[in-house]
This record gives sequence, C-alpha cells and structure tokens, in this order.
Amino acid sequence: CIGGYLLQGGFGWNGRVLGPACQSVIGLDVVTADGDIVHASETENADLYWAARGAGPGFFGVVTRFHLRLYRCPRFLGNVVQQYPIEALEDLFRFAHSVRHEVPRSVEFQLMMRPGGRLSRRPHIEVFAPVFADSYRQAQRDLRFLTDHPISRRATLKLPLFPTRMRWLYAAAAWSYPDDHRYSVDNMWTRAPIDQLLPGLQRIAQTLPPAPSHMLWLNWMPSTQPQPRADMAFSMEDEIYIALYGAWRHAADDARYDGWSTERMRELAHLA
Repeated sequence: CIGGYLLQGGFGWNGRVLGPACQSVIGLDVVTADGDIVHASETENADLYWAARGAGPGFFGVVTRFHLRLYRCPRFLGNVVQQYPIEALEDLFRFAHSVRHEVPRSVEFQLMMRPGGRLSRRPHIEVFAPVFADSYRQAQRDLRFLTDHPISRRATLKLPLFPTRMRWLYAAAAWSYPDDHRYSVDNMWTRAPIDQLLPGLQRIAQTLPPAPSHMLWLNWMPSTQPQPRADMAFSMEDEIYIALYGAWRHAADDARYDGWSTERMRELAHLA
C-alpha cells in the first residue's frame, strides 16, 4: 500500500515535523501513458514530479520505484494516554481547540471518541499524545500543555509519559481498524470556531455506531505558524483534522451504519 501513501499525501508518525510523506519523495521512476520509462525529479520531468506528489489515484502514470529522503529517528519516543467520560466532551474539545497554536510540532495530539472499547464499555474520549523528542526531559516539556492543564483532573484514566517504540505506535493505530470489518469513512479539514463545531461533535457522540466505530480529532497545522511545503500537487491541510470511521461486521447491517459517517460530515460541511 505504499504507493497510495506516497502519492496521495501520506500522514504518518512525526508528520507534524516532517510533513506529508509525498514531500519526502525526491524522485520517481514512471511508466508514462506512451509506454516510456522516465525518471521524474526536480531536475528531470519536473511536471510529472509536481503532479505525482499529491495526485493519488489520479496520477497519469505507473510508478515502478520511489526515491525517498530519509531522516534520523528521534532519540526518544514517548506517549501520554488519558481517558475522559463522554460527559466531558464540551470541555475537552474546547481545550483541544484552544491549544491548537500551542502544541509543539513534536507532539501528535489527538482525541478519539468511542462508543466503548477495551478500557471502558461506556462512551468515552481517549486522548493520545505521542511525542518525538531528543530526550525524556524535552518530551516532558513538550507535553506540559496537556499534563499541567486543569482538564487532566477530569480524566478517569491517566498514563503518564512512558517510552514507546515505533512498532508499538503502528500496532496501537491498527487496533482501531481491525480486519474482517466493513467500513464507511469521511473526513474534513477545518479552522472553524469551536462554538460552531460543538453541535456537530455532540451529534456525532449521540449517534456513534457500536465499536470499533469512532471519531478522530487531530490538532495538525497551526495557522499562526504555517510550515513551508514543497511546490507539489498536494495542498489540502488545515488546523484541525476530523475523521469518522463507521465499522461493522455483517453485510446485513449495511443499511443501518453505512450512511453514518457521510451524514454527520454533511452536517459539518459548511465548516470544512
């Protein structure tokens, strides 16, 4: 699946620092519509190179090889995990919205609204704050916006900063998207005021299908500190990313759950 990841954008761990994966594509070997095999980069076939990074399934060639920029892995990878009752929804999302310009780029601050799960059968909101730093102390400093905030007192579960590994982060993410399920997914970028977003967030909470369905909120790109992007077809990002994942096991439930994500997103479309 790396082709879609590298062509369409590619949001992965430490992406707030490194940007979307397509920005780190430094060259491609491409079979064109004429059957020619060419190399595309900043200096060769630059038009193909521009189009490939962000075109996704619309790219008009077949990529046979990607050439990628590599990065040093941060010395310390850590995570903070908290869980809140669904009754804390308004206060928690107001907090997440209020710190959107303060969260260090080293932290991927995200909220997952669930109807239930391993940690609690009741509807709840999980907070994850993976951090990519050069030391434990730096990670502690970067996470103070969360750990020192009064909102943390409302958490029913708190795991303080603990070391993690990249494979554990991938495994934790994969747990939310199990195989052998049917999915209906929709998403949006937004910078809308929280007062305008809250009615839609509350409606999502009231209509969440059974687990593993969930909503993801990710603080992404502070508009006050825009990150330079390469000149490429990819262009769609903003302060906040909201995604809905409806998931169910049986085809007999298609009519019941299939429209949930698109209907809720349609209600928020004017804020996207």
